[in-house]
Amino acid sequence: MTAMPTTVLNLDEAAAYLRVTSDVLRLEAEAGRTPGKRLGGDWRFTENALSLWLATPNPPQVNGHYMPQGEWNAETEREAEEFIAQMAAYRKSFGVLLSKRTNRRNDLSHRGELGEVSGN
Repeated sequence: MTAMPTTVLNLDEAAAYLRVTSDVLRLEAEAGRTPGKRLGGDWRFTENALSLWLATPNPPQVNGHYMPQGEWNAETEREAEEFIAQMAAYRKSFGVLLSKRTNRRNDLSHRGELGEVSGN
């Protein structure tokens, strides 16, 4: 399956396409309520994504942010919650490991058992 060609628009072009001011579109994009990507300091939008967004009565959102691809449903939400829980557990365990390593290093340093570390 090949991707459909689409036109990439800058902020002013996308605002004109939507018939709103650039300031309104920028604020909506920064809040995650319109489909767009920030590249460097500039916003980029595609006509296809904007058309889909306009044609969707209630675009799927998570925490007020537009979810451009796929269908958002209870199963997807459950999977997202499981992933977030797994990442939180990983970060917590990683923090514990770092804490143990730092504490061990500090213990060795205080007892004079930690040798000099060469920069080379």
